[in-house]
Amino acid sequence: MLPEPPQEHDPAGFQLGYRPELDGLRGLAILAVMVYHSGQRFLLPGGFLGVDVFFVLSGFLITILLLQDQQRRGSIRLLHFYLRRVRRLLPALLVMLTACCLFAWFRTKPDRAREIYRAVLLTLGYGANWAWCWSLRLDLLSHAWSLSLEEQFYLLWPALLWFLLHFKVRLRSVAVLMILGILGTALLRGVVWLHAGPRAASLLATRADALLAGCLVGWLTFSQCLPRAPAPRRVVHVLGGVSALVLVYLGMRGQEGAGFFYLGGFTLVAGTAALGIAALMSEPPRLITRLLSTPVLVGTGRISYGLYLWHFPLLSFVPKVMHSLIPLTRQVPSLDWVVAFLLAFGAATLSYYFVELPIHPKQAFGIGHSALVGRCSVPSAVACELMPNA
Repeated sequence: MLPEPPQEHDPAGFQLGYRPELDGLRGLAILAVMVYHSGQRFLLPGGFLGVDVFFVLSGFLITILLLQDQQRRGSIRLLHFYLRRVRRLLPALLVMLTACCLFAWFRTKPDRAREIYRAVLLTLGYGANWAWCWSLRLDLLSHAWSLSLEEQFYLLWPALLWFLLHFKVRLRSVAVLMILGILGTALLRGVVWLHAGPRAASLLATRADALLAGCLVGWLTFSQCLPRAPAPRRVVHVLGGVSALVLVYLGMRGQEGAGFFYLGGFTLVAGTAALGIAALMSEPPRLITRLLSTPVLVGTGRISYGLYLWHFPLLSFVPKVMHSLIPLTRQVPSLDWVVAFLLAFGAATLSYYFVELPIHPKQAFGIGHSALVGRCSVPSAVACELMPNA
């Protein structure tokens, strides 16, 4: 029988600690999304799937974060969690939205400016994934749907997890509920896609499978249910390797809007990403962790929230501003996205060191800053948090 997660303070209980390979995985995901949004889709036509990897990572890390709070304090402190999410995510978002408003004021026509202001308000209220309900265009903030979706998840999941733990629902039952949620999401997305098209991918109810897949792996990891014996662990490693190959293949061949993804493909991506994370939590070969722990990928992963916030608006800002200041740049189209990427890395780095870290608490739920919370950024998203429109 599977063990239950600890219900009381247990100093010897599970501790994730800082795992640089998770930052590396997040770094790969944000780079895939950025390449896709740059318009160079021939390089990585399935780069939009990086958002799904963010979702899985968000579900995984947030679940462990909450369970560690339960383990240390005896109960999940919901208000404490919500306040820290606001403190973690909102300041950097406000800076980016302010820049969008300034761009709209100084560089766009009144009609488009009003459209951008509406998108800013919708994003600030974390309702951007519902924009299509009111026939609103998100313009510079077309990527904000995933941020909104994750925040809606952050609002609901901690309360649901608190309920499950408070009433001591068995681990096996919780795992079954998560699996049913994943399958139900996949079914609902297919039905909505048949009637509403690609809009089916932007709602929490039709995209929760990736988040729940991460939650499931987080739950099993925290409860120390992943294989420990060498033989079963090797099976997990093989499955993780196959999952990585599937993700690479879909990244190279996937096409946004293809019916395949709405009729099970997104769930396949979620499952493969979750298996990959499970493999990373099961003492994988050192070569894998070394590759994912390279300084470039880890550094990119650490600033992934800022990169996700800034890259899309800058891909819109840069051509308009640069072409008006230096008309000759129109002759080199690739210069637009190269400059936008450089500025995005600069803005994300400044955001990380001068906005996110100074405001970020050194301790959250009793976990060291560098251990976990400091690494949970969207898509989800935590955009890890991330995260993390692809």
